[in-house]
Amino acid sequence: MVPKELIEKIYDIPVSFTREGIISNAKKLSCVPGNRLSDIAVSKVPLDANQIKRADIIAGGTVYFYGTEEVEVGLKDIDWEGGHRKHQEWPTQLNRFSYLHDLAAAYRSTGDEKYAKAARSYMEDWIDSHGDRNLPTGVRVRNVLCTSIRLGSSMMEGWGGCLPLFLKSPHFDDAFLQKIFISISAQAERMIADPVFCGNWGISEFDSLIITALRFPFLHNAQRMLEIGIRWMRKGLRAQFYSDGAHIEGCPSYAEWMTAVLCHYALLEKSFPQLRLGITRKRIEQAWEYILHGEHVPFNDSWSRSTDEYKALPKAQKWLSAIYGDELSNWLPPTNGIFPVMGQVMLRSSWEKNAEVLAFDLSHHGGSHTHRSRLSFTYQHQGTLLVADPGITSYESSDPMHVYGRSTLSHSTLNVDNLDQGTARAEFEDAVYGDRVNILYGSYMGGYWEGVPDWSCQIDTGVYAKHSRTLFQLKNEYVIVLDALAGKEGQTINNVFQLGDLKNWSSDSAALSGHSAGDDVNLAMHMLLAPEGEIRMNTACGEKNPPRGWLGPNYASACRPAPRVEFSYPGGMPNSGLSGVLLYPFSGTTKPDITICDSKEITGETDAAFKASAMGFSRPDGGRDELYWAYNPIATIGVCERLNTDAALLWIRRNTAGVIEEMYGHDVSYVEYDGKLEWVSDTAVKGMLLGLTHQNNKL
Repeated sequence: MVPKELIEKIYDIPVSFTREGIISNAKKLSCVPGNRLSDIAVSKVPLDANQIKRADIIAGGTVYFYGTEEVEVGLKDIDWEGGHRKHQEWPTQLNRFSYLHDLAAAYRSTGDEKYAKAARSYMEDWIDSHGDRNLPTGVRVRNVLCTSIRLGSSMMEGWGGCLPLFLKSPHFDDAFLQKIFISISAQAERMIADPVFCGNWGISEFDSLIITALRFPFLHNAQRMLEIGIRWMRKGLRAQFYSDGAHIEGCPSYAEWMTAVLCHYALLEKSFPQLRLGITRKRIEQAWEYILHGEHVPFNDSWSRSTDEYKALPKAQKWLSAIYGDELSNWLPPTNGIFPVMGQVMLRSSWEKNAEVLAFDLSHHGGSHTHRSRLSFTYQHQGTLLVADPGITSYESSDPMHVYGRSTLSHSTLNVDNLDQGTARAEFEDAVYGDRVNILYGSYMGGYWEGVPDWSCQIDTGVYAKHSRTLFQLKNEYVIVLDALAGKEGQTINNVFQLGDLKNWSSDSAALSGHSAGDDVNLAMHMLLAPEGEIRMNTACGEKNPPRGWLGPNYASACRPAPRVEFSYPGGMPNSGLSGVLLYPFSGTTKPDITICDSKEITGETDAAFKASAMGFSRPDGGRDELYWAYNPIATIGVCERLNTDAALLWIRRNTAGVIEEMYGHDVSYVEYDGKLEWVSDTAVKGMLLGLTHQNNKL
């Protein structure tokens, strides 16, 4: 509850300030982005013609939605409810005042008073239409997130970050400044009266309270803002990250915002020791590790970024060295990003742009920014995104792309009867990481449900089904996606692969295969292990009714069409839910010569139960790769005509003469092939690579 006498004091007693003092405080905060514009040690910073043109447009009463779309709003009697544009984000964007930055930058650069005059018009119109001293907090606002961004924080300039640049203007006279400070104080009290303690909203609110108090310590409620902001920020920052460094919402893009706040306050504590937020180097490094691994993995509500852009690493190195010293200017995290608490795995071959990246989403429901995408994955080879996650498609609820982008159908995972997953988490069952092979196991048992996967996260009626997925990666060569979901008779299992922006995709539904034909890295796809029953292969790219085959906008104005391949087959049949799909990257436009091997040829076995676990293909060089799979990591492959092993998964590579060159086994203590003991150990080992020199060795 806001004390009534405080609101009276805010409105009735002018604050005592000096313009020099405001500028001095701004300079003390110039180490964080939300105040860099107002560091006026440099009086004029040149802008290019496009920046000046943009500022001119804003000065004329037209602002920008999402930074690109012009929306005319006027300079007086503005409709702050956003009736100019039908989009649920538009009123919020309008009220956040991002366009004030453009006016402040143009005024600093040119000294032209038209920019200061327009800035006053926008601010004063908002104050006049929202201030009401008869309200408990003296002001009417949309929500605390919008308010915190408008006032400004360590991340956002807002009113507080732009104000110092206008202090030389006659349009910002003392009377108007008093009016601004009354509104700022009242808006801060509105945030204190209605706090949000979870997610990015809370951090933005606490950040705004602290920075506003440090910018304007002469405000009547500045000390109150500071004390409450610090107390809440201590709890908020700790709750934003799991112990593995992952962000609580499972969104790498939102994690970057929260991690930046961590860095800002670690640096600010050096100048303002009263902050004492308990930030450690370990927390910052873990948080940056999550961001770096997720930069091109737009799980949940994250932006789909071009793999040509690697911006996070230099940011991390810059902040770590600024806080902890130059020895961290070349800091690099491990190439394997394992986040078991959140349930996300991101494995990289290196930190170079041409890296191979395999990412697996086994996460839990992290709130309204979570997609129904358990057991989905992405695959990047030599810097080219082959299998993608759509990321953010739209925040407008009435846009069909909003629901589609959040649905199970838009992600590279399984669904039953085109129903969506529920809000249950997936289970991270096991993993093996090696120089040659990575194997990831996961399962989802949350069922498939009717309902609309929008912001509300509600579900209706559904059906139970367990989906188990294994990703087998032979590094720098290929990935095999192994799925088990039996389903029930009458159901249809849909195995979806949302591909990246691959050119000239062609599908062969009879052969259950397809390939792209771009100028650089391409992808060949083959069904290695086909489920029983009729299999339909459907390909869509940029379809609108219903939406199929889309990626998020990558900061552009619209979503991007991309091939979406779907294998559909009936549930409820023996072995109907078992499938293996080969993803084989290649260079050039000529697709590789790959022939799928019959299971009987590999195993010498006709038994259907065993036949379902063996698959193989002839490589372009004439050799053959084989894979034996026991459906889940605690089972064993067993015995067939040619093979006897207790492995959960076994990979074999043969040369052109059919001789075994390499083996890889998971949870294996022995391998016997064609009556010959190839390998034996006293205990099962997670993984082993066998060359010919290792045969018949007892470890």
